[in-house]
Amino acid sequence: DVAEIYTKEGAIFEALGPLLDQAGARRAAGHKFAGSEGASKPATKHAGGEVDAEELLQRVRAACATGRSTILVSMGTVITGDSPDMGWEGRQKDNTGNPRGLTGRELCRAAWAGAFDAFGESSAEKGPLLIVSLGPQADPFGDLEPPANALCLPVVPQVDVLRLGVDAFLTHGGQNSFTEGLASGVPLLVCPGFGDQVVNAEKAEVMGVGLMVPRPDPDAGYEAAAAAQYRADVAERLRRVCSEKAYLEKASECAGRLQRAGGVPRAVELMLTLAKGGAPPAPKVEAVMVIEAKADSAAGGA
Repeated sequence: DVAEIYTKEGAIFEALGPLLDQAGARRAAGHKFAGSEGASKPATKHAGGEVDAEELLQRVRAACATGRSTILVSMGTVITGDSPDMGWEGRQKDNTGNPRGLTGRELCRAAWAGAFDAFGESSAEKGPLLIVSLGPQADPFGDLEPPANALCLPVVPQVDVLRLGVDAFLTHGGQNSFTEGLASGVPLLVCPGFGDQVVNAEKAEVMGVGLMVPRPDPDAGYEAAAAAQYRADVAERLRRVCSEKAYLEKASECAGRLQRAGGVPRAVELMLTLAKGGAPPAPKVEAVMVIEAKADSAAGGA
């Protein structure tokens, strides 16, 4: 019905690609509702002492300059926050409204642990540089010990890190992070928590830009076993995303299409032309058609 109304009104839709954050924008310290304690304090368990955003970017630049791999890990802002339904202590609900499965805390710690199992090292200079965006919790790790080659912070300048060059991105698959990863040509491991994240995880596999690890949904009493299996699946699939070149090739192709869509300059061009009463410039047909075809295919398999 909505499509018919837009057609009758002569509305025109054009995909512009990602409208990315400005340099210096940081991620994963929002949604801390229960007070501010721990929301901005640097994590106490990470290699290299307290590291601010600029120092982090310097280390990423150094890794790129020497050919060292960099892996970015972020489970997003909501699941690491205090939302009672979807946050740190929240669980999914069954069809009767009762909570079940892993909490956000259990999910995040298992995902982080999987990344550490896959690429953690006892020396800060060995292996890939692991960058982990933790969110606002005062004790994000619990008993989990990050390896020496991991830099773990409450907030990370995500777009800046992706633009510098990342070899893989373990993401919850929220629309912002998913699109930022695609725009940067980075292979993805999507570990969705809820909502659009699940759809985007499926899209990643359909598009060939990465893999997904579904959120476990164990019955009561089986949460620990499910978290352990999830941890193992994350480690195995992250290794695959990093080692199988087909994911990088597809991610690079997708980034090219998104860049050709026009982004902010194209949006400005359209608005100025329409404001002057002119006809909208011809759309970037190649970029729009390819991306929509991918999305439709993913939706059909959901």
